[in-house]
Amino acid sequence: MSDEKVLTKEIAEQFLAEEDSVNTDRFTAIDDAAAESLSKHKGSLDLGGLTELSDAAAESLSKFQGCLWLCGLTNMSDAVADHLVWRLVGDGDSLHLPSLRTLRELRQQGCDIAPKAITLAKTLEARAGTAEAWDYCKEELESLSDYIDTDDGRHIEDVIESYDLACKVAANEGLLTREIVLEISSLHCSLFNSALATCTHLDEDAASSLSELDEDLRFPNVTFLSDAAAEALCEYEEGLAFNLGSLPESAVAILRDHWNLTDIG
Repeated sequence: MSDEKVLTKEIAEQFLAEEDSVNTDRFTAIDDAAAESLSKHKGSLDLGGLTELSDAAAESLSKFQGCLWLCGLTNMSDAVADHLVWRLVGDGDSLHLPSLRTLRELRQQGCDIAPKAITLAKTLEARAGTAEAWDYCKEELESLSDYIDTDDGRHIEDVIESYDLACKVAANEGLLTREIVLEISSLHCSLFNSALATCTHLDEDAASSLSELDEDLRFPNVTFLSDAAAEALCEYEEGLAFNLGSLPESAVAILRDHWNLTDIG
């Protein structure tokens, strides 16, 4: 007997009439008509129990305006990803999918996880990482109060500059360039990682120029890394820390040759 629990249009209509009457996260499948009905819901929608979506259901849910949870998906076609990508227009943080690491593991296990689904997950995690980075920068700015009554004006200038550089990386869609690395090198070394917090990917030239920093560096939010950039990073003489589960497997294999690599995943 199948354990599949289907969210039908009738159940969806019951939920729309009275939210507390239905736990939408317990369903493992959804009818297309139910998805169309739920797309009109106002508020959050937890469909974390669903393991897959039809193209039609994904198209309907892409129009849903609230916070949408789809963390249980074990199959994601290109067509489904094409529909869900529209959730990135505007408030992309309101879409929750399985983590990038989970999708890669599912793909290795033979599940139908299309390349576009991987790219979508990368983009969502990059956005989430950038949001976390803003919080980190904000904490650094708040620490200025500790120095207001001192003569350490240089530290205050550096903290503000590190925040400005983090903003510059974010405005560059998370891309760290050689030019920005050179600007970061002018900061006090204790603030290098603050300025790098919003970096989600770096090119080969930026990776090669990191020698200007000469300090242990952390890249917790990087999800895009070419093999060429990974090769360049292996030449960096100080410690490097990445969330390896968020990086392409080929780049991880190359980075493992670095003498002092830390996984912060």
